[in-house]
Amino acid sequence: MRRSVDGFMTKLWSSLFLKIMAVLLLAAVAINWINGQTVLMARLAEQRTRASYVRQLAGRMQSQMGPVPEKSIGLRLAEIGPWRIAFIPSKAGLQGWATWGDMPSLDDLTPYLITKDWGNYKNSFFFISPRPGGTLLMMTPPRDDSLGWKYLGLRIGGLAFVMLAVWLAVGWLLKPVRWLDLGVALVGAGELGHRIPTRENDELGRLATQFNAMTGQVSSMFEQRNQMLLDVSHELRTPLTRLKLGLEALPEGEDKAGLSEDVQELEALIQELLEGARLTHGRSQLHVESVDLAALARETAAPFEDKEPGLTVEAAEHLVLQGDKMRLQRLLHNLLSNAFSHGQPARGPVLMRLFMSGNGACLTVTDQGPGLPSEHLSRLFTPFFRSDRSRARVTGGLGLGLSLCLGVARAHGGDLTAALNPGGGLVFTLTLPLA
Repeated sequence: MRRSVDGFMTKLWSSLFLKIMAVLLLAAVAINWINGQTVLMARLAEQRTRASYVRQLAGRMQSQMGPVPEKSIGLRLAEIGPWRIAFIPSKAGLQGWATWGDMPSLDDLTPYLITKDWGNYKNSFFFISPRPGGTLLMMTPPRDDSLGWKYLGLRIGGLAFVMLAVWLAVGWLLKPVRWLDLGVALVGAGELGHRIPTRENDELGRLATQFNAMTGQVSSMFEQRNQMLLDVSHELRTPLTRLKLGLEALPEGEDKAGLSEDVQELEALIQELLEGARLTHGRSQLHVESVDLAALARETAAPFEDKEPGLTVEAAEHLVLQGDKMRLQRLLHNLLSNAFSHGQPARGPVLMRLFMSGNGACLTVTDQGPGLPSEHLSRLFTPFFRSDRSRARVTGGLGLGLSLCLGVARAHGGDLTAALNPGGGLVFTLTLPLA
């Protein structure tokens, strides 16, 4: 017996459905108990109050009717309440009477006596008064069973307490759902190190465990990929150096110039790969100093002002923060280069705005280009991603600039996002803390 009880409790504790059903069952039992108790309390209170009133009033009425009650007096007194009055004679020559046609007999009332002279019969109080010539019977009409306001309020308060307890219990049981919702949002935003608490061994607990295992595997895959990029980029530097030395020995000509351009492009690619991997792994040391971001933005924007489709700069006078000036300048330069590469002269100039936002600095770069499909926004900061695969590297870039920008922004405790511009093109938003 005990083994089956233990098995049931184990099954109950490992099933969210059974837990919720148990809570609802307990709530139903509690509601029925509250209803029963309030009805009982109301009836007992009403019975005590009404019985006291009936006995007092009945005593006054029988004194007015005298030893042998007359029907005329009974009819007049029956209007008080209203009452149901009858005289049942016990001597010959006396006439009985009743103010109500369906009065019960004394034999019917006797089993319902509470004391020797009064009782409760079919929701009516009755009073029996022996007289010299018979018995005087007085009854009240059936009372109303509705609960008084006092007990109605008590019932409502009890039901509210039960509903609050159910709300808290179900909320506690479903708390892992909120953890899962938050975990999915954080992991979707790139925080692969986030883990969901695993509180119970039920359906949600097992789902949280599987979710944590999945994010751990995804995080491990990203770590392996970044480490591979770091290792490959590092290993490529040695043969690249040999290629540069070999180029020096070649005679001048078109072939040497073409090879030199390829080597320079390969060197830039390796440099950006190394920089991005180091920023991702936190291995790149920032040279932190006080940087006036407003002045740096205007300085970076100066070479672009004469290019098509033009550049409009709206910047605050001064915005000083702590950061790596060289990397921040590279971030701004990459954003402007991307905007000018995709902007369309006929649609308007590139707009760069810098302003305070809460306790940080916010910089936006908006172009008037053709934009890109919304499903590509999530991959825009992925290394080597280009929305138009047919574009050459000369016009489309290496696909590393935006990835590097995101790494620089997060290394400074900020973030970089992209959104579609309602007027066409893209809006890049950079946020950096001032402290």
